[in-house]
Amino acid sequence: MLSTNNTSTDTNVSGLLIESSADWFATILTWLTVTNIAIIIQAIIAVAIILSARYAKKSIESFKQVEKLKFSMVALRKINNTENYLKVSGILSILEDNREELNGQTLADNYFREKKNQEQLEQAITVISYLNDLEDMAIGIEQNVYDESTIKKSIELRVIKTYKASEVFIKTCQTYTKENNLWGYFGKLAQKWEKEKNT
Repeated sequence: MLSTNNTSTDTNVSGLLIESSADWFATILTWLTVTNIAIIIQAIIAVAIILSARYAKKSIESFKQVEKLKFSMVALRKINNTENYLKVSGILSILEDNREELNGQTLADNYFREKKNQEQLEQAITVISYLNDLEDMAIGIEQNVYDESTIKKSIELRVIKTYKASEVFIKTCQTYTKENNLWGYFGKLAQKWEKEKNT
């Protein structure tokens, strides 16, 4: 037969739980002395500092990226100036055709000659101004001031086409000035983008 007197056992188990809870609480209270409280507070402060530093680093990186995009937009606005681009694109299309009367070499030769053809001089100045803008942009990309992917999405084909059309002009100007790196960053960037486009 089974015993029906389970109440004493239940009471004993409940008492053990109560005593054990009281002991546990007393142990915690004993552990929470002033020294231990100071250690806990220091640990909480350390965790807060670490989390703050991580957040600050992410905020700074985000700010830098936003600034980089702003600078990129300013550079693009300068290069995309409609009036300047229309002037230079007409000249570049003539240079690209490599006509005998006007090509990259004759345009550069005229620029450096003492007796100048006024129309060709103005054309050369327009091309030089545009190449200088593209060189500034390429240096900004090289120095990580501008966001390359943003600029590339906007004017990749124009950069490649401008470089191809003005390559003879650039090389002739480099010969006259004895500066082998004249518009060199622009040239490297255009060649890099063309290589990436073809792969």
